[in-house]
Amino acid sequence: MYLIKNQLEWSYQQIGSYFGNKKHSTVIFAIKKINDELKNDDQFKSFLDMLMEKIKKQKSGNFNKN
Repeated sequence: MYLIKNQLEWSYQQIGSYFGNKKHSTVIFAIKKINDELKNDDQFKSFLDMLMEKIKKQKSGNFNKN
């Protein structure tokens, strides 16, 4: 949910619908949990930053498996 919101900029309602008609409040809570984890876990933040960078490259056509 976090990645979809961050990378695709879908609304909370769109994300909830995609994940089996979850309420927008469920989506907000899930994204908040990830944001909290990013503040507290440097290793998780590094992993997510790397993953988001790969997604951005793929979206722009510059994806490299390395």
